[in-house]
Parts: sequence; structure tokens; C-alpha cells
Amino acid sequence: MKFQDIKSVFWRNFGGVGIPDLQDVNQQKIAFNDSMSLLRSLMKVCSARWVNSWQAYQFHKEKPLQLLQVKYLGIKIPATLVTNNPEQVQEFTQSHQQVISKPVYGGAYARSVTKPQLDFERISSALRLAPVTLQEYIPGTNIRTYAIAFFPLAPKRSHFLH
Repeated sequence: MKFQDIKSVFWRNFGGVGIPDLQDVNQQKIAFNDSMSLLRSLMKVCSARWVNSWQAYQFHKEKPLQLLQVKYLGIKIPATLVTNNPEQVQEFTQSHQQVISKPVYGGAYARSVTKPQLDFERISSALRLAPVTLQEYIPGTNIRTYAIAFFPLAPKRSHFLH
């Protein structure tokens, strides 16, 4: 099959590009970046009908951006904090009866935050590696949904989650 013969594309998930392990970390990074650049370029110039384009896939993973868009559309979201500050984590968890944690970049499921996880040293150590998304727990049946819509992004705002 030729590239130009592709008429439509749907992809459920993307596992990245396969790069062999290299001893030189810089060569590994260059090989990965070059492979990803070629793949993204091919996806963007492909004239096929994309059910879920690269931009849509990226938006699907960018959870803070999704929350902003949902809020912009007028949909109420639970109290949310995205941070790498341990003091803010403790303050947020103390101000809500029950809290869940989610990754900032999509893929994993939400988990309840437990008291042992709130040990200051543990939080500080984890947040030195990456930020976390915390949300007020809303009781009820957990239903994961995806909405497919075409709309402009919200205007840029410096503080979009309160």
C-alpha cells in the first residue's frame, strides 16, 4: 500500500517509536526526536480523513488543558489543584473531605489519596520528580467518558483552575 492510498485513519493509542537502546544518551535522544518528528510530519501531511488527529490525540493527553476547556464551556468541575508544591498538596487535602490523585498527562486512572501518602517527606520526594493533579472526590458511579467535539480552545488565561 502506498502512503497516498490511505483514505481514513483511526488510532486508539500511541506507544511511541521504537528506538534501540544506545550507549550514548545524546544519540538516543536524537534518534527518538528525529523518528518522532518524521512520524508527526507524516501524520500532519497525510490527506486521509483523520478520525482522531495528532492534535486531538495530544489534547486527549493534556489533562489541565482539558479541564480549562470544560470550564470554558460552562461545565462544573470538582475543586482541582495541579502542583508540585508539597505545602499546597497538604493544604488542599486538608480542605476537602476526600481527594483523588490523577496524572497531569493522561493515561492512568484516578486513585484515592490516603493518609500514609500525605507524609511530607514522601510528598516532597514524589513532587521533585513530577507534578500531580488532585481533585475533590465526588461520590457516585465512576463512568469514564470521551466527548468528540469541534470547538475553539478557550482564551489564554494565566490562572484557569481555582
